[in-house]
Order: sequence, then structure tokens, then C-alpha cells
Amino acid sequence: MEYDNRQFEKLNLESQKFSELIFTDCEFFRCEFFENVFENCLFKNCVFRSCIIVNNGFNHTEAAGNRFENCTIIGMNWDKVTKPHTIFMPFEKFENCILKYNVFYKLKLKKINLRGCDLHGSFFEDCDLTEADFRDCNLEEAVFVNDNLMKADLRGAKNYVISPESNRVRKAKFSFPEVMSLLKCLEIEVE
Repeated sequence: MEYDNRQFEKLNLESQKFSELIFTDCEFFRCEFFENVFENCLFKNCVFRSCIIVNNGFNHTEAAGNRFENCTIIGMNWDKVTKPHTIFMPFEKFENCILKYNVFYKLKLKKINLRGCDLHGSFFEDCDLTEADFRDCNLEEAVFVNDNLMKADLRGAKNYVISPESNRVRKAKFSFPEVMSLLKCLEIEVE
């Protein structure tokens, strides 16, 4: 079933299985998606506003160019909705979102806008985060492993621990005093 340019408001979907659905240029407002499974579905150029998305599963499902505004997204594994070697990202922008325990694995996220988001416990591994905007983000317990953070902007970001030994941080922008956390992995003392 295909949905083009449709608006969905206050949908509450929990523990259901959805197959063969295509959403293009749709808007989801105040919808809740809890522990659903989406198989062979497509979400393209959709906008999610004030939605709650928790622990959903994705099999052979694609997403491209979607925007999220004031959403809470928990336990999302973004590489499961991205085809390998694709040039289209599942998302275009996150604005003031809570993205707890999300997994970003081997994704090309150049210039991704995450400004003002709470990324508590999220995991970034082997990602290209060149020029990513992490300004004013909460990065408590977020993990960065083998990522390219060159020219990323982390000014105003809080609670991060990023190892310059296992991540590329050349020309990244940080603010004081949080920048001191870069020294934690070096096991040195600063007085």
C-alpha cells in the first residue's frame, strides 16, 4: 500500500507487523511507534514531528531524506534502514530530538545536523561525521569508535568522552571546559 503526501496524527502503533508499505512526503504528528516490525517498507522525505519511536525492528526496509523535529527515538539502529553503499541517508535532519541508545554504524553522515539533541548512550562506529553539527548536544555515555570527526562542531556539547587516539578530530571545534574531556583517555593529570 502506498501513501503519498498524507498526514497522520496521533497514531498509536504497538507490537504490530507491517509489510509492503510506502510512505512518500508524508507528515507524522504526535504519533507513537512502540516495538513494531517493518518489513519491505519505504519511508522517503517524510517529516516526523513530536513523535515517540521506541525499539522498532526493520527488515529490508529503507528510509531516505526524512526529518525529525522534537521527537523521542529510543533504541534505533540506523544502519538497518540504510542500504549498503547508498548515497541517501535515512534522515536529513534532527532538530531538538532525544536520540537515546541509537546505533550509527558505518554511515556517511557528513554535515549531519544534530544540534540540540540528547544523544545519551548512542553509539557511533566507523562513521564519517565530517562537519557534523553536535552543538549544544548532550553526549552522556555516547560512544565514538573509529569515527571521522574532522571539522565537526561540538561547541556547547556536554558530557562527551572522545578519544583522539581512536577518532579523527583534526580541525573539530570544541568549547572550554568540556574540551578537557579529550585528555581523559590519555591518562594524564591536569592541574
